[in-house]
Amino acid sequence: FAKFKRPAVGYIGSNNPGKGVDSIIKIANLNPAINFYLAGYIKIDNTPKNIYLLGLLNKHQIRQMLEKINLLIAPYKNKIFDNAGNDNSNYISPLKVFEYMASKKPFVISRLEFAQDILVEDKECLMAAPEDMNEWLYKIEKLLDNKNLSEKLSKNAYKKYSENFTWDIRAEKILKIIGNHT
Repeated sequence: FAKFKRPAVGYIGSNNPGKGVDSIIKIANLNPAINFYLAGYIKIDNTPKNIYLLGLLNKHQIRQMLEKINLLIAPYKNKIFDNAGNDNSNYISPLKVFEYMASKKPFVISRLEFAQDILVEDKECLMAAPEDMNEWLYKIEKLLDNKNLSEKLSKNAYKKYSENFTWDIRAEKILKIIGNHT
């Protein structure tokens, strides 16, 4: 990895429509002093100087990235599309949310129903309106400026994840459901 410049904000995902890479570009332009590191299959034309495309990373590289960033963002739009172009906004997989909770990093996520079904705003994460780039920037700057808040949110999110959403716990819940229906 190249040296990460601080402050460093991370994103892990794709630039499928609705995943929020276009929002990251807008936020990056609002505050060029914040550096954005994007991991995943992402292509951007005319990348702003404070956005760094890391490409596809393996688990070890993602762990290295997480060590170097201050926080994560998931700026989902109201409509989120999969690789085939289907709108899956109403049944989006929460795996990304679980990964962010497990990262032990604070994060900002869009204030959408699927996120609110899992997370409590201002307890486990900060949330922002999908289309309000000023709110996004405010929430990012708030986490960068407030170490106590960042530690509290990341600790609470990790605790909730480890008590409710690990692979083992989720498998047990599924097996109980299957067991009750046989």
